[in-house]
Amino acid sequence: MKITLIRPALNKTIPLASFYLISELEKQNHEVDFRLVYKKDYLPKNGHSVKTSVFESAFKTSDKIIAIGCMNDLLPYILFALRKFKKRNPDKIVILGGNGPSEYAKEIMDRFKEVDFVVKEKDPSILANLITSIERGEGLSRIKGVFFRDNKEIEYVHSNRDYIKDLSFPKRYKFNLNGIVEFLFSERNNLFT
Repeated sequence: MKITLIRPALNKTIPLASFYLISELEKQNHEVDFRLVYKKDYLPKNGHSVKTSVFESAFKTSDKIIAIGCMNDLLPYILFALRKFKKRNPDKIVILGGNGPSEYAKEIMDRFKEVDFVVKEKDPSILANLITSIERGEGLSRIKGVFFRDNKEIEYVHSNRDYIKDLSFPKRYKFNLNGIVEFLFSERNNLFT
């Protein structure tokens, strides 16, 4: 299944977590359209307000499933952009993850019907397992580490998997990193971010 993975980024940086997520998605034969939304595009030079239209543009041309990783600082803006986007695209499936959404997963699911899933835990295979379950039409209760709705009730099953030993990079580089990336950095706290 094809998925659009969107990640806000500082100029010329990519979190290693993005590669771990892509690797896990590829292992389960999912195709990934990876998009970085750079700070220079969503935060004007005056720094007073975030341009949510930049996120809306990234969502607009996405696949049926959109996974968005973000930190706390951008979470309100992404939720606002998603609210507008889902009114026009109700059939798209929206998955949030990262430090921001993970911390407030239950509250997001309670207040924002536009968000279909929140990946709470750090294991990068959780997103791939979720996408595979959606593709196969399987019950979501077997997916651990994800908040989801089941008959309007919000469900969550905790995962204790030790994922660090299984981390790997994508099979092949699909990214032209020349001139774009000055460095990669690790956010061990949450691999969706």
